[in-house]
Amino acid sequence: SSGINAEYGGRDNLLVVWRLNWMDSIVFQGHTNWVSATAFTSDGKYVASGSYDNTIRIWDLNTRTCVKILQSHTKAITGLAFTPNGEKLISTGLDGSLYLWDVKRGKAVVAFVCSAPS
Repeated sequence: SSGINAEYGGRDNLLVVWRLNWMDSIVFQGHTNWVSATAFTSDGKYVASGSYDNTIRIWDLNTRTCVKILQSHTKAITGLAFTPNGEKLISTGLDGSLYLWDVKRGKAVVAFVCSAPS
């Protein structure tokens, strides 16, 4: 078990991960606006956070560092999900777009961009 039990992201621009098996919590700082979406890899090694700063950050829970910053959205991130093997990440945003990211390369490999409703 990864020991990861909960995460919090909010208006204070922080991502907080509680690991009950390890009896600790980790505070990740880096976003410049509200944290609006989170997702863990199935192995519990990484967590992704999306924000109203239009970026996605990939955090390594062991080293407690940001290992990638993904940028393509032009508005806030609304949803994140890793594929089961953790190699890809799907993101959605208020800009009406959906991206499929290659996490290791830090590049969007597929983009669906729709016009946001007016």
